[in-house]
Amino acid sequence: MNKKKNPKHLAYIRTLPCATCQALAPSEACHIRYQNDGGMGTKPSDFATIPQCHECHMKSHEGQLSFWGGEDGIEKAKTLALALWTLTGDWGRGVRIVLKFRRRAR
Repeated sequence: MNKKKNPKHLAYIRTLPCATCQALAPSEACHIRYQNDGGMGTKPSDFATIPQCHECHMKSHEGQLSFWGGEDGIEKAKTLALALWTLTGDWGRGVRIVLKFRRRAR
């Protein structure tokens, strides 16, 4: 599976609830940009995406380091993104892992 561009994975991410608030699907595919493979003005690979509602997505782009509460929070978001990458297409397991992430992020 191409990690750079994968429309199937992005479509899957959009079917999941927001990873950072209580919003239900559909979500937006939020690319984790902090210290990732995307350069200035380019998106990171699609494997580095998590589901977020529009409001959380926009807030995260105001500053990912502060949004995630530091580097540890960003690493947790990247771990979620990788887990979702391995589950592409498995909606039930994806929802469970997103809800587990939300509980731990509180």
